[in-house]
Amino acid sequence: MQRYNRSKSFAVLSFGFANDDGCCREEDLRLLQERMDAAISQQGFKNTTILSLSYELCRRLEAVHLISCKSAKDRTGMQVTLDQATTLVQRHQLPFSQLQVALDTLRARGARIENVNMNTGKRVFAFDDSQVNEHLPYLLKPIKGIYGKNKT
Repeated sequence: MQRYNRSKSFAVLSFGFANDDGCCREEDLRLLQERMDAAISQQGFKNTTILSLSYELCRRLEAVHLISCKSAKDRTGMQVTLDQATTLVQRHQLPFSQLQVALDTLRARGARIENVNMNTGKRVFAFDDSQVNEHLPYLLKPIKGIYGKNKT
């Protein structure tokens, strides 16, 4: 079902490229479209490349980008803070070498950890060591001290 939804959404997005009103360079959009098509077609567990590419496509199209996991706090918090830090690098001249520092700061002191606290009463994302060490891609990993046993 998830694969069907991704493919259907991508078809709608592809139609939008054909009707581009000139807000972006068409060849950049085509390259991103090809990368997104490849990512959607790729087999594998939790293909997070789709999230980063969709963020970039929406940013370039000046479109709204929404992301949410089941409870809209843990995995969502990791992706939202990655999008925020990426925006700081791409649009606000934060040096790329400071991306990880921005990620760590946003995750430890930003709005997403406050959202977790308001929902669960703890300033802790609900990940265990196994999830963090074995399953989350590097840029989606929280720093030690802000994840552990918590309600989902």
